[in-house]
Amino acid sequence: WKNYVFAHPCTGLCELCCIRCFQKVKQCRSSCRGSSEPENGSAKIVVGENVFGMHETALMKVVGFDDGFTKLEHAHFDNSVEEATYCVVIDHRWKSVVLCIRGSLSLDDYVVDISCDPKSLEDVGTQYGFDGSGEFCHRGALNRSIWIMQDLQRNGVLSRLLLGDSAEYKDYTLRIVGHSLGAACAAPVALMLRKEYPTLRCLCFGPPGGLFTMKTAMSSKEFITTYVLNNDMVARLSVENLNHLRDDILELIARVKVPKYHVHRAYARGYNQTEKIDDLDTLLHPKSNIPESEFKRQLSEFKSLQKARKETRDTPIVPMYPPGRIVHMVKIGTSKTELIPFIQPMIQSIPILRCLFNCFTCHKLVPHHEYTPKWAENNEFNEIMI
Repeated sequence: WKNYVFAHPCTGLCELCCIRCFQKVKQCRSSCRGSSEPENGSAKIVVGENVFGMHETALMKVVGFDDGFTKLEHAHFDNSVEEATYCVVIDHRWKSVVLCIRGSLSLDDYVVDISCDPKSLEDVGTQYGFDGSGEFCHRGALNRSIWIMQDLQRNGVLSRLLLGDSAEYKDYTLRIVGHSLGAACAAPVALMLRKEYPTLRCLCFGPPGGLFTMKTAMSSKEFITTYVLNNDMVARLSVENLNHLRDDILELIARVKVPKYHVHRAYARGYNQTEKIDDLDTLLHPKSNIPESEFKRQLSEFKSLQKARKETRDTPIVPMYPPGRIVHMVKIGTSKTELIPFIQPMIQSIPILRCLFNCFTCHKLVPHHEYTPKWAENNEFNEIMI
């Protein structure tokens, strides 16, 4: 709920309080009449909620659930390095039980993000019935996924809803969704649950690129679909890609002909791509002819040191890829408003003015990007785009 209030500083707290009061009044009226909303089985389980129920209220407000078609069955709002924030929702419109896993929001989540060394899937595969021999996964995401599986087994929410003749929603299907770190956890959870729920489907929005090794990434195409937005950096994050980016930046510094602020000033002016490419010759030495300097000598020593460290590390060095089938949302243009032609040059030339204008107009009067979907291969996201 704090995040919602932060996003809506003027009205957020008032909105949540009013919604919560309305819900309480509705419950009291139902109790006084001796009736309640139709329930199949036990009441929902909410872990980590405050006394006012603001987390649940904010969740339902943000996602825009329709009370007539959706029901919150289970929610876990506590968050730590080990524990993930997630919820289980019943969607009657689509006849689905939906497991939703939150993405990165807290410092604990970011600690999990950077725990990106590959971890073997062999033991997990043996336990949950899939082939993990020789396969690896993002360590932090896999540890979180194992915790989610253990928590689901402790409370038995999925089996109570979907399995057996006495299941409350035995005709419904299981859907697993997540964004960012939530998507990185959703994919391994789907892998672990597939034997028990063979019809499940998983939707991953912007997962980190270094999630699965190729065999697992390809075999998960049957039940996982990943969505990548244009040049999104997260979908290209892997240890190898970050190493390449680091090396490219250091080499770029060695190639610069002019003071660094000249480069920044040139690219902050906001001119078109053709002018930028033509200007490279005046700013940078060619890659094949980098002049000798103290920085170049130190860079060569650094690369040799990194190569030696890589050879002596105990952690396996394996290429990692985003999971499943990939829908790449490619930017094809920018929509314009009537006011933009008159103010566009001024806004683009002064970054702080652009930020203030976007803030005061709530991004309503600025261009919005237009995208088109296309299928992509898992190995297409092996370079971070800046």
